[in-house]
Amino acid sequence: MNRLQPQAVNVPRHASGVTLIEMMIVVVILSIFATFAIPEYSKFTQRARRSDAMEALLNLTGKQEQFYSSSLSYTTDFGDLGWNGGTAESPEGYYTLSIPTGNVTNFVISATPKAGEAQRRDVDCWTFTLDASGEKGAKNKQGTDNANCWKNR
Repeated sequence: MNRLQPQAVNVPRHASGVTLIEMMIVVVILSIFATFAIPEYSKFTQRARRSDAMEALLNLTGKQEQFYSSSLSYTTDFGDLGWNGGTAESPEGYYTLSIPTGNVTNFVISATPKAGEAQRRDVDCWTFTLDASGEKGAKNKQGTDNANCWKNR
């Protein structure tokens, strides 16, 4: 009788899988990428969220002009402007809005990052302002003017 004999299969020693060293190299490379990518992504999202403040200020300016045309005065009350049910918040909720000046001849609207939001880490463009003459302003967290904030949309 001729029986089938089991034959040993020769598996090359290096073809058995990924070594620990190779895995560690991949982990190191991924951490280097993450070190640069995460802060850049955060900066990008901060710049993108600035448009929330700009949009709110521009929309409120239009509402102030509508209010002025019917009452011959500007207001400091968001309810008078029909804004977000009278709340002082930007459309996306990243900024707190205020109207510190509103009288017969002028108004100033400002937006600052809302407490508890990630946008508070945007120290370069901390406060945005817009007045009745269309003058746009922005300041960093230290209170220094930063003309680039309205340009970086």
